[in-house]
Amino acid sequence: MKSVLCVCLFLCSFYSLQISNQSIFHSIENQNITSSEKSLSYLKLSKELNEKELKYKALDYQYRDTLKWNEEQIEQLKKEYEQIKLFLLYNQMHEDQIEIDMGILEQYDHLLRCNEKYKEKIEWIQNHIIEIEDTLKQIQWKQEELFLKDSNLEFSDDGKYDPSKMIQGIQSLPPYGSYIDQFGDSYQACLNGNPEIDVTSDSFSKPILNGYISAGTWAYPNGKMHLGMDVACEMYTKIYAPGNGIILYADAPEKDNSGYLGNGSGWPYGGGNTLCMIVSVQNRLYGISFCHLSSQIYVVAGQQVKQNDVLALSGNSGNSSGPHCHIEVFELNCSLEQAISYFLKGADFSFGTGWNQIATCSDYACRIRPESIWG
Repeated sequence: MKSVLCVCLFLCSFYSLQISNQSIFHSIENQNITSSEKSLSYLKLSKELNEKELKYKALDYQYRDTLKWNEEQIEQLKKEYEQIKLFLLYNQMHEDQIEIDMGILEQYDHLLRCNEKYKEKIEWIQNHIIEIEDTLKQIQWKQEELFLKDSNLEFSDDGKYDPSKMIQGIQSLPPYGSYIDQFGDSYQACLNGNPEIDVTSDSFSKPILNGYISAGTWAYPNGKMHLGMDVACEMYTKIYAPGNGIILYADAPEKDNSGYLGNGSGWPYGGGNTLCMIVSVQNRLYGISFCHLSSQIYVVAGQQVKQNDVLALSGNSGNSSGPHCHIEVFELNCSLEQAISYFLKGADFSFGTGWNQIATCSDYACRIRPESIWG
């Protein structure tokens, strides 16, 4: 009875979900969307996408749980059936006992017939899971289409940064790989009273070893502006320090795999879980930021790091359509003390270059293509 009720609940859930899917695409395809309506449709699709993903995961879990239970029941019945056959074959029994055991055999045969029905229902569930996966892909395509038509900006300074997650000054910085009282108020401190990175690196090293460039700097494949380099990689890929440096900002307010297009969480707005640092390579300073990380960030603001230290693990957070890491690079034209002093004013990951133009320069830095380093 428990399994029958469970399957009935599956049927109701899928039927209502199928009707909902049809209504979503009918409304999207037949509306003459204005600019403001595009934004509303985009947000609605983001919400629908999250809801359907949750329903899909719940259904998939229930399907697997039901399938496992069904298989376990059949295996148990098979064992009992074999034991009864042996018992009847090798033992002398009273007539009433034989009748009881024959009743068990009849029950076994009945459950086997029920199993065939279960197989049909399981096949039906599998087919509908495939339909839902196709629906989710279509929703994502529509969402990306609306996003690319509506917005040129991946990040912006519209959100709010967390002051407790940024470097606190230029005095008393801890040595490499350590920091002061991480449970107190002063652990994001600075450079041993000396606003310089102790040792410059001879060259850059790769921050991601296993990944590929999925979108280049300055423009997406469709021509829309893109201010950094996207490296597609599996969830929880290690992010390494590309040079000796110091962490300016490190925050992980979002879940590891919570990203979707239009998600403005994190700092900068849309960055999700992020990290910003300054590295020294051949005695030149570079600002480097990593966005859309998982919540596994292993450094804190104010901490000095050595080249190839593991900084964090990649994820899919903020304004992101899938697991990847967005990387931006700035060549600084000021001292480390000047750069940190500017950063203290507002945790500006762009170092004054802004978010609405490519290849820009400020009094502190110039945007450069990460591909010129790691291409």
